[in-house]
Amino acid sequence: MQNTKFQAILKNGKNGSKLFKTPSEAIKMYPNGQILKLVPVNITNFDTVKTGNRNKRGRQFAMRAGI
Repeated sequence: MQNTKFQAILKNGKNGSKLFKTPSEAIKMYPNGQILKLVPVNITNFDTVKTGNRNKRGRQFAMRAGI
């Protein structure tokens, strides 16, 4: 359920523009020592969690909640 990606913090004080799967991808994107540090970011995926919208029995109540 959890996925770790890396965000590049650059030496000019700005954050990198995207998240990378591996540190080597970040180094390829910002060569010549532009990276100050790499920060790991945990991304949680809730697709497998059963809620009223996702399980068959709870759907009947999900439509009534908006009233």
